[in-house]
Amino acid sequence: MARFAVLQLLLPLAAGLTGASFPAQIPTILEEPDTPHYAVHHTVVSASSLSESLKFYVDGLGLDIIRNYNFQGDLTTLFGTNTSVLPGYFLGDTTSVYNGTDGVIYLVEFPDAKKIPTDESDPPNTGLFLTSFWMGDKLNATLDRLDRLGMGGKPHIATFSFGSEPLATYATVRDPDGARVLLVSRPYINSIGKQRP
Repeated sequence: MARFAVLQLLLPLAAGLTGASFPAQIPTILEEPDTPHYAVHHTVVSASSLSESLKFYVDGLGLDIIRNYNFQGDLTTLFGTNTSVLPGYFLGDTTSVYNGTDGVIYLVEFPDAKKIPTDESDPPNTGLFLTSFWMGDKLNATLDRLDRLGMGGKPHIATFSFGSEPLATYATVRDPDGARVLLVSRPYINSIGKQRP
């Protein structure tokens, strides 16, 4: 069975719905990785301001801009929005073992998106709860950087243990639109103890 990312399947569909021509070359971020693995390809973050969200995710968290990409097609049918062009940026780690082809954020700005009010004291909502990032030994430096940028809100920090051994330190912050972001301090061990590549 082919391992195609959902967006790879949606792009030709969106183009076909409008009769628009599909780009001859699919950008690298949309190509199937050479290494056979199954993983979440990307998460789409709808921002009220691309510039503010780029400041948070790139300047604050340290993600790389993989590429600027404007998604075009019948977005009204696909997403229920009143636009045919969705400006955005693919963000991730260009030095990862999969060369920025998984664990990617696609940051977009819908012209008619509704802002969902959030409050720090609110319990979690149903649906997408948070996006998690491995920070390695850069957790404190990242929190300091966000503080200097005046972004992220007050971080909520907790350390969890596995038996007598500390497993990881976690911090939750908020992006400019109030979405929860989890920063994890130990990148090499996941929650079930498997070594990462």
